[in-house]
Amino acid sequence: MGIRRGDVVLILSPNSISIPLVCLSVMSLGAVVTTANPLNTASEISRQVADCNPKLAFATPEERVGSTLGVRVVGSLSEMTKKKPSEIRVRNRVNQDGTAMLLYSSGTTGRSKGVIISHGNLIAHVARYIAEPLEPNQTFLCTVPLFHTFGLLNYALATVALGSKVVILRKFDLHGMMAAVEKYRATTLVLIRWRSPLSKEITEFFLEKYPTVDIFQGYALTESNSSGASTDSVEESKRHGAVGLLSSGVEARIVDPDTGRIMGVNQTVELWLKGPAITKEGWLITGDLCCIDDEGFVFILDRLKELIKYKAYQVPPAELEGLLLTHPEIIDAAVIPFPDREVGRAASDGVRCKKNRKLVIREVIDGVCSQTSGTIQESTKGGFRVFHTKKSIREDSAQGPHQARNFQLHGLKL
Repeated sequence: MGIRRGDVVLILSPNSISIPLVCLSVMSLGAVVTTANPLNTASEISRQVADCNPKLAFATPEERVGSTLGVRVVGSLSEMTKKKPSEIRVRNRVNQDGTAMLLYSSGTTGRSKGVIISHGNLIAHVARYIAEPLEPNQTFLCTVPLFHTFGLLNYALATVALGSKVVILRKFDLHGMMAAVEKYRATTLVLIRWRSPLSKEITEFFLEKYPTVDIFQGYALTESNSSGASTDSVEESKRHGAVGLLSSGVEARIVDPDTGRIMGVNQTVELWLKGPAITKEGWLITGDLCCIDDEGFVFILDRLKELIKYKAYQVPPAELEGLLLTHPEIIDAAVIPFPDREVGRAASDGVRCKKNRKLVIREVIDGVCSQTSGTIQESTKGGFRVFHTKKSIREDSAQGPHQARNFQLHGLKL
Protein backbone atom coordinates (compact mmCIF):
# COMPACT_ATOMS: atom_id res chain seq x y z
CA MET A 1 0.00 0.00 0.00
CA GLY A 2 3.02 2.25 0.21
CA ILE A 3 2.18 3.59 3.68
CA ARG A 4 5.05 5.51 5.28
CA ARG A 5 5.75 7.38 8.47
CA GLY A 6 3.48 10.39 8.85
CA ASP A 7 0.80 9.12 6.45
CA VAL A 8 -2.72 9.19 7.85
CA VAL A 9 -4.92 6.06 7.68
CA LEU A 10 -8.66 6.39 8.25
CA ILE A 11 -10.80 3.71 9.90
CA LEU A 12 -14.49 4.09 9.10
CA SER A 13 -16.23 1.10 10.58
CA PRO A 14 -18.59 -0.15 13.26
CA ASN A 15 -16.96 -2.14 16.06
CA SER A 16 -14.90 -5.04 14.77
CA ILE A 17 -12.10 -7.31 16.02
CA SER A 18 -10.15 -6.13 12.96
CA ILE A 19 -9.78 -2.60 14.35
CA PRO A 20 -7.00 -3.46 16.87
CA LEU A 21 -5.15 -5.30 14.09
CA VAL A 22 -5.32 -2.31 11.76
CA CYS A 23 -4.37 0.19 14.48
CA LEU A 24 -1.30 -1.69 15.68
CA SER A 25 -0.15 -2.40 12.12
CA VAL A 26 -0.50 1.23 11.03
CA MET A 27 1.26 2.63 14.11
CA SER A 28 4.13 0.14 13.77
CA LEU A 29 4.94 1.83 10.46
CA GLY A 30 5.02 5.26 12.04
CA ALA A 31 1.79 6.14 10.23
CA VAL A 32 -1.11 7.89 11.98
CA VAL A 33 -4.49 6.34 12.81
CA THR A 34 -7.64 8.43 12.59
CA THR A 35 -11.20 7.20 13.10
CA ALA A 36 -14.63 8.45 12.09
CA ASN A 37 -18.13 7.67 13.24
CA PRO A 38 -19.80 5.57 10.52
CA LEU A 39 -23.11 7.21 11.45
CA ASN A 40 -21.78 10.62 10.45
CA THR A 41 -23.22 12.25 7.36
CA ALA A 42 -21.29 12.29 4.10
CA SER A 43 -20.51 15.99 4.58
CA GLU A 44 -19.16 15.41 8.11
CA ILE A 45 -16.91 12.59 6.93
CA SER A 46 -15.77 14.63 3.92
CA ARG A 47 -14.90 17.52 6.22
CA GLN A 48 -12.75 15.27 8.39
CA VAL A 49 -11.06 13.78 5.34
CA ALA A 50 -10.25 17.25 4.03
CA ASP A 51 -8.78 18.14 7.42
CA CYS A 52 -6.55 15.07 7.96
CA ASN A 53 -5.91 14.06 4.31
CA PRO A 54 -5.73 10.25 4.73
CA LYS A 55 -3.75 8.21 2.24
CA LEU A 56 -5.69 5.01 2.90
CA ALA A 57 -9.09 4.18 4.42
CA PHE A 58 -10.37 0.96 5.95
CA ALA A 59 -14.16 0.66 5.81
CA THR A 60 -16.86 -1.98 5.75
CA PRO A 61 -18.74 -2.47 2.45
CA GLU A 62 -21.93 -0.92 3.77
CA GLU A 63 -20.17 2.36 4.53
CA ARG A 64 -19.83 3.03 0.76
CA VAL A 65 -16.62 4.87 1.41
CA GLY A 66 -15.79 5.05 -2.27
CA SER A 67 -18.88 6.98 -3.29
CA THR A 68 -18.73 9.15 -0.16
CA LEU A 69 -15.11 10.18 -0.38
CA GLY A 70 -14.43 9.74 -4.07
CA VAL A 71 -11.66 7.17 -3.53
CA ARG A 72 -10.83 3.87 -5.19
CA VAL A 73 -11.30 0.54 -3.37
CA VAL A 74 -7.98 -1.34 -3.54
CA GLY A 75 -8.78 -4.54 -1.64
CA SER A 76 -10.23 -6.10 1.50
CA LEU A 77 -8.67 -6.71 4.90
CA SER A 78 -9.53 -10.41 4.78
CA GLU A 79 -7.61 -10.73 1.51
CA MET A 80 -4.68 -8.72 2.86
CA THR A 81 -4.30 -10.91 5.96
CA LYS A 82 -4.07 -14.05 3.80
CA LYS A 83 -1.10 -12.73 1.82
CA LYS A 84 2.46 -13.47 2.81
CA PRO A 85 4.40 -10.51 4.20
CA SER A 86 6.58 -8.69 1.71
CA GLU A 87 10.27 -9.45 1.96
CA ILE A 88 10.95 -5.72 1.65
CA ARG A 89 9.66 -4.31 4.91
CA VAL A 90 9.35 -0.67 5.83
CA ARG A 91 11.50 0.06 8.88
CA ASN A 92 10.72 3.63 9.77
CA ARG A 93 11.95 4.62 13.19
CA VAL A 94 9.05 5.34 15.56
CA ASN A 95 9.74 7.86 18.31
CA GLN A 96 7.71 8.59 21.42
CA ASP A 97 7.28 12.17 20.25
CA GLY A 98 5.87 11.02 16.91
CA THR A 99 2.14 11.23 16.22
CA ALA A 100 0.35 7.89 16.62
CA MET A 101 -3.29 8.93 16.41
CA LEU A 102 -5.40 11.85 15.31
CA LEU A 103 -8.76 11.47 17.04
CA TYR A 104 -11.57 13.94 16.61
CA SER A 105 -13.30 15.42 19.61
CA SER A 106 -16.82 16.75 19.31
CA GLY A 107 -16.22 19.10 22.24
CA THR A 108 -19.10 21.27 23.37
CA THR A 109 -18.90 24.09 20.84
CA GLY A 110 -18.30 24.30 17.12
CA ARG A 111 -17.18 21.55 14.79
CA SER A 112 -15.09 18.60 15.91
CA LYS A 113 -11.34 19.12 16.05
CA GLY A 114 -8.46 16.69 15.67
CA VAL A 115 -6.53 15.83 18.83
CA ILE A 116 -2.92 14.81 18.23
CA ILE A 117 -1.89 11.79 20.35
CA SER A 118 1.76 10.77 20.48
CA HIS A 119 3.27 7.31 20.90
CA GLY A 120 4.51 8.50 24.29
CA ASN A 121 0.96 9.36 25.34
CA LEU A 122 -0.20 5.85 24.42
CA ILE A 123 2.75 4.20 26.18
CA ALA A 124 1.89 6.12 29.36
CA HIS A 125 -1.74 5.07 29.02
CA VAL A 126 -0.92 1.36 28.71
CA ALA A 127 1.81 1.55 31.38
CA ARG A 128 -0.81 2.67 33.91
CA TYR A 129 -2.71 -0.58 33.45
CA ILE A 130 0.46 -2.66 33.61
CA ALA A 131 1.56 -0.92 36.82
CA GLU A 132 -1.91 -1.23 38.33
CA PRO A 133 -3.35 -4.30 36.58
CA LEU A 134 -7.05 -4.99 36.39
CA GLU A 135 -8.64 -7.86 38.28
CA PRO A 136 -7.54 -11.15 36.70
CA ASN A 137 -9.86 -13.44 34.76
CA GLN A 138 -12.23 -10.70 33.72
CA THR A 139 -14.22 -10.95 30.51
CA PHE A 140 -14.94 -7.50 29.13
CA LEU A 141 -17.99 -6.75 27.02
CA CYS A 142 -17.25 -3.90 24.64
CA THR A 143 -20.34 -2.01 23.54
CA VAL A 144 -18.73 1.45 23.42
CA PRO A 145 -17.67 2.63 19.95
CA LEU A 146 -14.10 1.85 18.94
CA PHE A 147 -13.92 5.04 16.90
CA HIS A 148 -14.12 6.91 20.21
CA THR A 149 -11.03 7.56 22.35
CA PHE A 150 -12.16 5.48 25.30
CA GLY A 151 -13.07 2.42 23.26
CA LEU A 152 -10.01 2.58 21.03
CA LEU A 153 -7.41 3.12 23.74
CA ASN A 154 -8.85 0.56 26.12
CA TYR A 155 -10.05 -2.22 23.82
CA ALA A 156 -7.52 -1.91 21.00
CA LEU A 157 -4.49 -1.21 23.21
CA ALA A 158 -4.73 -1.65 27.01
CA THR A 159 -6.65 -4.94 27.15
CA VAL A 160 -4.52 -6.31 24.30
CA ALA A 161 -1.35 -5.47 26.26
CA LEU A 162 -2.77 -7.18 29.35
CA GLY A 163 -3.96 -10.23 27.43
CA SER A 164 -7.52 -9.71 28.65
CA LYS A 165 -10.53 -11.40 27.09
CA VAL A 166 -12.79 -8.93 25.28
CA VAL A 167 -16.10 -9.62 23.57
CA ILE A 168 -16.73 -6.91 20.98
CA LEU A 169 -20.29 -6.10 19.93
CA ARG A 170 -20.77 -4.41 16.58
CA LYS A 171 -22.99 -1.79 18.21
CA PHE A 172 -24.93 -1.33 21.39
CA ASP A 173 -28.12 -3.35 21.45
CA LEU A 174 -29.77 -4.29 24.74
CA HIS A 175 -30.94 -7.75 23.68
CA GLY A 176 -27.64 -8.50 21.95
CA MET A 177 -25.74 -7.32 24.99
CA MET A 178 -27.72 -9.53 27.37
CA ALA A 179 -27.29 -12.51 25.04
CA ALA A 180 -23.52 -11.91 24.95
CA VAL A 181 -23.36 -11.72 28.75
CA GLU A 182 -25.08 -15.10 28.95
CA LYS A 183 -23.08 -16.74 26.15
CA TYR A 184 -19.61 -15.51 27.06
CA ARG A 185 -20.17 -15.07 30.81
CA ALA A 186 -19.01 -11.46 30.62
CA THR A 187 -18.07 -9.95 33.98
CA THR A 188 -17.34 -6.30 33.15
CA LEU A 189 -19.34 -3.85 31.07
CA VAL A 190 -18.29 -0.27 30.41
CA LEU A 191 -20.97 2.26 29.50
CA ILE A 192 -20.48 5.94 28.80
CA ARG A 193 -22.72 8.60 30.28
CA TRP A 194 -21.93 11.83 28.48
CA ARG A 195 -21.27 15.00 30.40
CA SER A 196 -22.11 14.16 34.03
CA PRO A 197 -21.64 11.37 36.59
CA LEU A 198 -24.46 9.25 37.90
CA SER A 199 -26.32 10.89 40.73
CA LYS A 200 -26.67 9.24 44.12
CA GLU A 201 -30.39 8.71 43.49
CA ILE A 202 -29.91 6.89 40.18
CA THR A 203 -27.07 4.78 41.60
CA GLU A 204 -29.10 3.70 44.62
CA PHE A 205 -32.16 2.97 42.46
CA PHE A 206 -30.08 0.69 40.22
CA LEU A 207 -28.41 -1.10 43.14
CA GLU A 208 -31.81 -1.82 44.68
CA LYS A 209 -32.69 -3.72 41.51
CA TYR A 210 -29.27 -5.34 41.02
CA PRO A 211 -27.56 -5.60 44.43
CA THR A 212 -24.76 -7.93 43.24
CA VAL A 213 -23.48 -5.44 40.64
CA ASP A 214 -20.68 -2.99 41.46
CA ILE A 215 -20.82 0.44 39.82
CA PHE A 216 -17.50 2.19 39.25
CA GLN A 217 -17.36 5.63 37.69
CA GLY A 218 -14.63 7.47 35.87
CA TYR A 219 -13.83 10.72 34.12
CA ALA A 220 -11.63 11.54 31.14
CA LEU A 221 -11.50 13.56 27.93
CA THR A 222 -10.32 12.84 24.41
CA GLU A 223 -7.35 15.11 25.13
CA SER A 224 -6.48 13.21 28.33
CA ASN A 225 -6.45 9.76 26.71
CA SER A 226 -8.56 8.07 29.38
CA SER A 227 -6.52 9.69 32.16
CA GLY A 228 -8.47 11.70 34.69
CA ALA A 229 -10.10 10.06 37.67
CA SER A 230 -11.77 6.76 38.49
CA THR A 231 -13.23 4.66 41.27
CA ASP A 232 -11.34 1.37 41.45
CA SER A 233 -12.84 -0.38 44.47
CA VAL A 234 -16.23 -1.01 46.05
CA GLU A 235 -15.25 1.20 48.98
CA GLU A 236 -14.39 4.10 46.66
CA SER A 237 -17.62 3.63 44.74
CA LYS A 238 -19.61 4.41 47.89
CA ARG A 239 -18.57 8.05 47.53
CA HIS A 240 -21.73 8.88 45.59
CA GLY A 241 -21.45 11.57 42.95
CA ALA A 242 -17.65 11.29 42.79
CA VAL A 243 -15.85 10.13 39.66
CA GLY A 244 -13.07 8.79 41.86
CA LEU A 245 -9.47 9.59 42.70
CA LEU A 246 -6.98 10.99 40.19
CA SER A 247 -5.43 8.49 37.80
CA SER A 248 -1.85 7.48 38.54
CA GLY A 249 0.64 9.96 37.09
CA VAL A 250 -1.97 12.71 36.82
CA GLU A 251 -1.70 16.06 38.55
CA ALA A 252 -4.66 18.39 39.03
CA ARG A 253 -5.24 22.04 39.70
CA ILE A 254 -8.53 23.66 40.59
CA VAL A 255 -8.53 27.17 39.23
CA ASP A 256 -10.86 30.13 39.40
CA PRO A 257 -11.68 30.64 35.68
CA ASP A 258 -12.24 34.36 36.15
CA THR A 259 -9.03 35.25 38.01
CA GLY A 260 -6.73 32.33 37.16
CA ARG A 261 -6.07 31.90 40.88
CA ILE A 262 -5.28 28.37 42.12
CA MET A 263 -7.88 27.39 44.70
CA GLY A 264 -8.03 24.85 47.52
CA VAL A 265 -10.11 21.77 48.26
CA ASN A 266 -13.89 21.81 48.61
CA GLN A 267 -14.28 24.76 46.25
CA THR A 268 -16.26 24.69 43.02
CA VAL A 269 -13.95 25.86 40.23
CA GLU A 270 -12.44 24.71 36.93
CA LEU A 271 -10.35 21.54 36.66
CA TRP A 272 -6.90 21.54 35.04
CA LEU A 273 -4.97 18.31 34.39
CA LYS A 274 -1.37 17.38 33.58
CA GLY A 275 0.31 14.03 33.00
CA PRO A 276 2.34 11.87 30.59
CA ALA A 277 -0.75 10.44 28.88
CA ILE A 278 -2.31 13.85 28.31
CA THR A 279 -1.83 15.29 24.86
CA LYS A 280 -1.25 18.92 25.69
CA GLU A 281 2.12 20.01 27.07
CA GLY A 282 1.69 21.79 30.35
CA TRP A 283 -1.80 22.02 31.81
CA LEU A 284 -4.92 20.86 29.99
CA ILE A 285 -7.78 23.25 30.75
CA THR A 286 -10.76 20.91 30.80
CA GLY A 287 -13.58 23.43 30.84
CA ASP A 288 -15.28 21.30 33.50
CA LEU A 289 -16.57 22.62 36.78
CA CYS A 290 -15.36 20.44 39.63
CA CYS A 291 -14.75 20.08 43.33
CA ILE A 292 -12.05 17.99 45.01
CA ASP A 293 -12.68 17.03 48.62
CA ASP A 294 -10.22 16.58 51.50
CA GLU A 295 -9.60 12.92 50.61
CA GLY A 296 -8.87 13.65 46.96
CA PHE A 297 -12.17 12.51 45.46
CA VAL A 298 -13.10 14.43 42.32
CA PHE A 299 -16.66 15.60 41.72
CA ILE A 300 -17.48 16.79 38.18
CA LEU A 301 -20.43 19.13 38.46
CA ASP A 302 -20.98 20.48 34.96
CA ARG A 303 -19.43 22.05 31.90
CA LEU A 304 -18.29 25.56 32.74
CA LYS A 305 -19.86 26.96 29.56
CA GLU A 306 -23.20 25.36 30.40
CA LEU A 307 -23.56 27.03 33.78
CA ILE A 308 -26.67 29.15 34.07
CA LYS A 309 -25.78 32.47 35.65
CA TYR A 310 -28.75 33.68 37.65
CA LYS A 311 -28.09 37.04 39.32
CA ALA A 312 -24.80 36.42 41.15
CA TYR A 313 -25.40 32.69 41.38
CA GLN A 314 -24.17 29.85 39.20
CA VAL A 315 -26.70 27.09 38.57
CA PRO A 316 -25.32 23.75 37.24
CA PRO A 317 -27.90 22.18 34.87
CA ALA A 318 -26.73 18.65 35.74
CA GLU A 319 -27.89 19.04 39.33
CA LEU A 320 -31.41 19.97 38.25
CA GLU A 321 -31.45 17.22 35.62
CA GLY A 322 -30.43 14.63 38.21
CA LEU A 323 -33.24 15.77 40.48
CA LEU A 324 -35.85 15.63 37.71
CA LEU A 325 -34.82 12.12 36.71
CA THR A 326 -35.62 10.84 40.21
CA HIS A 327 -39.34 11.35 39.46
CA PRO A 328 -40.78 7.94 38.47
CA GLU A 329 -42.89 9.43 35.67
CA ILE A 330 -40.05 11.34 33.98
CA ILE A 331 -38.19 9.42 31.26
CA ASP A 332 -35.68 12.11 30.32
CA ALA A 333 -34.85 15.69 31.23
CA ALA A 334 -32.63 18.52 30.06
CA VAL A 335 -32.06 21.95 31.57
CA ILE A 336 -31.29 24.99 29.44
CA PRO A 337 -31.18 28.72 30.16
CA PHE A 338 -33.75 31.18 28.94
CA PRO A 339 -33.22 34.95 28.88
CA ASP A 340 -34.69 37.08 31.63
CA ARG A 341 -34.52 40.87 31.76
CA GLU A 342 -34.14 41.10 35.51
CA VAL A 343 -31.79 38.23 36.30
CA GLY A 344 -29.93 37.60 33.04
CA ARG A 345 -30.76 33.92 32.59
CA ALA A 346 -33.03 31.50 34.42
CA ALA A 347 -33.48 27.73 34.27
CA SER A 348 -35.84 26.07 31.80
CA ASP A 349 -36.48 22.31 31.91
CA GLY A 350 -37.65 20.04 29.14
CA VAL A 351 -39.10 16.83 30.53
CA ARG A 352 -40.30 13.72 28.74
CA CYS A 353 -43.03 11.99 30.71
CA LYS A 354 -44.66 8.58 30.57
CA LYS A 355 -48.18 9.91 31.16
CA ASN A 356 -50.14 12.38 33.28
CA ARG A 357 -47.78 15.14 32.18
CA LYS A 358 -49.80 17.97 33.76
CA LEU A 359 -49.68 16.26 37.13
CA VAL A 360 -45.97 15.51 36.78
CA ILE A 361 -45.07 19.07 35.81
CA ARG A 362 -47.13 20.49 38.66
CA GLU A 363 -45.29 18.18 41.07
CA VAL A 364 -41.94 19.29 39.64
CA ILE A 365 -42.79 22.96 40.03
CA ASP A 366 -44.09 22.46 43.57
CA GLY A 367 -41.32 20.17 44.75
CA VAL A 368 -38.12 21.21 43.02
CA CYS A 369 -37.36 24.10 45.39
CA SER A 370 -37.51 21.96 48.51
CA GLN A 371 -34.99 19.39 47.21
CA THR A 372 -32.25 21.57 45.75
CA SER A 373 -29.42 23.69 47.00
CA GLY A 374 -29.98 27.28 48.06
CA THR A 375 -28.63 28.61 44.78
CA ILE A 376 -31.03 26.55 42.70
CA GLN A 377 -33.93 27.38 45.00
CA GLU A 378 -33.27 31.04 44.34
CA SER A 379 -33.10 30.40 40.61
CA THR A 380 -36.24 28.32 40.43
CA LYS A 381 -38.23 30.76 42.53
CA GLY A 382 -37.08 33.57 40.29
CA GLY A 383 -38.40 31.98 37.12
CA PHE A 384 -38.47 28.23 36.68
CA ARG A 385 -40.23 26.94 33.60
CA VAL A 386 -41.01 23.32 32.83
CA PHE A 387 -42.02 22.13 29.38
CA HIS A 388 -43.20 18.81 28.03
CA THR A 389 -41.51 17.28 25.00
CA LYS A 390 -42.87 14.39 22.94
CA LYS A 391 -39.53 13.57 21.36
CA SER A 392 -36.23 12.47 22.82
CA ILE A 393 -34.67 15.42 24.57
CA ARG A 394 -31.05 15.02 23.60
CA GLU A 395 -29.69 14.47 20.14
CA ASP A 396 -26.52 12.82 21.40
CA SER A 397 -24.10 11.54 18.81
CA ALA A 398 -22.00 8.54 19.71
CA GLN A 399 -18.94 10.76 19.46
CA GLY A 400 -19.31 12.64 22.68
CA PRO A 401 -21.38 14.99 24.77
CA HIS A 402 -24.27 16.76 23.13
CA GLN A 403 -23.17 19.99 21.54
CA ALA A 404 -26.62 21.54 21.54
CA ARG A 405 -29.89 20.73 23.21
CA ASN A 406 -32.27 20.60 20.31
CA PHE A 407 -35.72 19.51 21.41
CA GLN A 408 -39.30 20.55 20.75
CA LEU A 409 -41.03 22.14 23.73
CA HIS A 410 -44.75 22.13 24.19
CA GLY A 411 -45.99 24.66 26.76
CA LEU A 412 -48.76 23.58 29.09
CA LYS A 413 -51.34 25.75 30.80
CA LEU A 414 -51.63 24.68 34.42
